[in-house]
Amino acid sequence: MFTKENIKSCLESLKRQEIENVMDSDLDFVACELHIFNVGGYMSIEPVQWTKELNTELFDNGNMLIDKEELLQLVVDTECNNEFFNEYL
Repeated sequence: MFTKENIKSCLESLKRQEIENVMDSDLDFVACELHIFNVGGYMSIEPVQWTKELNTELFDNGNMLIDKEELLQLVVDTECNNEFFNEYL
C-alpha cells in the first residue's frame, strides 16, 4: 500500500523508460502498483484507460489509478529527486 512515508522513495525508484512510456502515452491515466518483497519493494507504472473496474481492483489491492497531472503533482509535493521527471514538470 502506498503511504505518505513511502511514496517519495517509490517515485525515486522509477526508471527513465517507465516514466517516458507513461508521460509520452496518449492515455491520460496511470496505474501505479507497489510490489513488496521480504527485502524491499518497488513501484511500477503504466499508462491505462480509466475504467471503474480497474480503479476498484487497484484500490482494493492498495494501489492507485491517477491521471498524469496527479502523478506530476506527487513528484512536486514529495520533493522527489528522480531526474527523469524533470522534463515533464
